Amino acid sequence: MHEVSYKTTIPVSAETLFAWHQQPGAFQRLNPPFMPVRVLHDDGHLGDGAAVTVRVPDRIAGIKWQLEHFGYQKNEQFCDRQVTGPFRSWEHCHRFRDTGPGSCQLEDAIRYQWPADLLTGKLADRFFRKNLSRLFRFRHARTVNDLLLQRRYNMAKPLRFLIAGSSGMLGTALISFLTTGGHQVTRLVRTRNTSTPWWSPENNFLDPAALEGYDVIINLAGENIGSGLWTQQKRKRIHDSRVPATRLMAEAIASLSDPPRLFIVASGSNYYGNRGEEILTEASPPGAGFLAGVAAEWEKASLPAAAKGVRTVNLRSGAMFSGRYDILARLRPIWLACCGAVMGDPQNYFPWIAVDDVIGAVCHIISTPRIMGPVNLVSPGTATAGDFYKTLGKVLHRPVFMRIPGLAIKSAMGLMGAELLLNSTRVLPAKLQETGYQFLYADLEAAMRFYLGRQ
Repeated sequence: MHEVSYKTTIPVSAETLFAWHQQPGAFQRLNPPFMPVRVLHDDGHLGDGAAVTVRVPDRIAGIKWQLEHFGYQKNEQFCDRQVTGPFRSWEHCHRFRDTGPGSCQLEDAIRYQWPADLLTGKLADRFFRKNLSRLFRFRHARTVNDLLLQRRYNMAKPLRFLIAGSSGMLGTALISFLTTGGHQVTRLVRTRNTSTPWWSPENNFLDPAALEGYDVIINLAGENIGSGLWTQQKRKRIHDSRVPATRLMAEAIASLSDPPRLFIVASGSNYYGNRGEEILTEASPPGAGFLAGVAAEWEKASLPAAAKGVRTVNLRSGAMFSGRYDILARLRPIWLACCGAVMGDPQNYFPWIAVDDVIGAVCHIISTPRIMGPVNLVSPGTATAGDFYKTLGKVLHRPVFMRIPGLAIKSAMGLMGAELLLNSTRVLPAKLQETGYQFLYADLEAAMRFYLGRQ
């Protein structure tokens, strides 16, 4: 039998930490992007006998793992053990122990037995323990970060959120964070449903009654700009999923007798276009190009809500790091298989931000009433494309000795490659810094290490 334990001091009481783990979004927040697990079945509570079935990793070819909870002691521990799965036996206990006023120790204690003696060699077990260590470093770090963020922006009462575009990378992360904080989150979906608010932007349909009763409405909906070449049809989908859809929502909000107190709309740092070394803040004018034009129209489409008096914020986000469905996740397998390459001019500026800082910025915006209009969601640690690729090579232990010229990128990827990979946009988060937001990840290497599990 093998045993391993991971302990971390958490700056909250054991009762608070235990309650956080019982919230519906906790598992999603603790699910590492570099070792993703898919929940196939969950009884929805941590009590004795509750069943959970997962697939590890979350792909179709992963291993199906059935677990059951046992040893439940409120504010002290809960455990799970394998019913069927890859081990001969497996037990994992989450233990919580107060260590002082407003402080406790979180322990993940694991006991496991390999299915065959062949796999119990030192090399195999060392590899397994190394990956367990990566997993729990991520989980414990995120637990601390989330709890500190929730304490910093402690809203007086649970807020009611309505979120469109909730199935994307940011929507999924934001919802799981908000629900662990005790807030009520409703998804605005595109499938007609009698029990869930729905809309159909392509048919210009949104019943204003579906928007009643919420404190904050967030629109993250939009066609993925990073998948597929930008054909004429693709460009139309990118535009129409943003501009007319946002106008439809903003006009519906403006028609409400009791509108939300805050309307947040996604935008992008692409608003500034290709600007070389020019320093750009929220006061800078828009640039030229397809995405810059879409972003400018997108923000104008939110004006009906602002004209009604609803505080409206447009999130001009840079490239988001999350470790899944982002540029890190796309480059990681390619670079690990071989080596790295700089795409385009290494002197071009590359605006980026950690997804946890996007969540933090949203909390900061909610709690800071004077913030309105455009907000640059980018790290204060400005980086060039050369910095990005060099740092990624360092984190993944891969050489970066190739450079793919801009002409080759334009030839292969057309307008998409030109605007997403070759533009230089030196953006600063002026409003966030002026209002005192504290970034979790201002350092490029630290952010990459966290989301790629290379801490």
